Amino acid sequence: MTERRRAVFAGRRVITNATLLACVLLIVAGCASQSPESGRIQQGPSSYTVKGQTYRVRSDATGFRQTGEASWYGPGFDGRRTASGQIYDMHKLTAAHKTLPLGSRVRVTNLSNDRHVDVLINDRGPFHGNRVIDLSYAAAQRLGMRRRGRARVRISVLGANRADTDHTKPRATSNADNYLQAGAFDRRSHAVRQRRRIRSLGIDAVRIRRGTGPRALYLVQVGPFADTSSRRRVRQRLSTRDITAVPLDG
Repeated sequence: MTERRRAVFAGRRVITNATLLACVLLIVAGCASQSPESGRIQQGPSSYTVKGQTYRVRSDATGFRQTGEASWYGPGFDGRRTASGQIYDMHKLTAAHKTLPLGSRVRVTNLSNDRHVDVLINDRGPFHGNRVIDLSYAAAQRLGMRRRGRARVRISVLGANRADTDHTKPRATSNADNYLQAGAFDRRSHAVRQRRRIRSLGIDAVRIRRGTGPRALYLVQVGPFADTSSRRRVRQRLSTRDITAVPLDG
């Protein structure tokens, strides 16, 4: 077998059920014609089947509450299309749920530390184990469950259960929306070097964003943070390595 074929087969093996489901839902709903950058939510079918089990999407999620185990998904899915048609951005506050209408806004509370975060349901899953919701990286960070990977949570639907426009930046519930900006560079290679320096300190949540304007710079940002004290500790840690970081309100 050639190296190219080996690479193709290896790539196929790592495709997850969530990714396959997203593709199926988009085909059934005929969503491919709409640009995911528009941020609009595609509802998809009222029911679907995964691993022989059929899931029926709730027509009305008003008053919905659920308790169970949460997990999170991140870099391996970043930039891929979700079941709603939106592009998954692990730094936005979103989540996957099996039966809530796509576009639902829910509050997820970590029962072990009482932290909470408001997220947009824009994907389907999780379909393994007894987990009830798959959170984005940013949401997991907010709840203080990123390192452990799982947490027992309570899910409560907020307000209207549908969304027509881009709601991937839900209302902030605390100062946890804040980032630290640790540099602005003309060249992406310099921003990558700065990110590498920060990660060498054991700080994983570092992103590079392109600024706007005629002379757009590459911005190195650390976060989001669960609270202002966490942000302050990281800022002090960066300063010990002569890295200047400025708080940004999300």
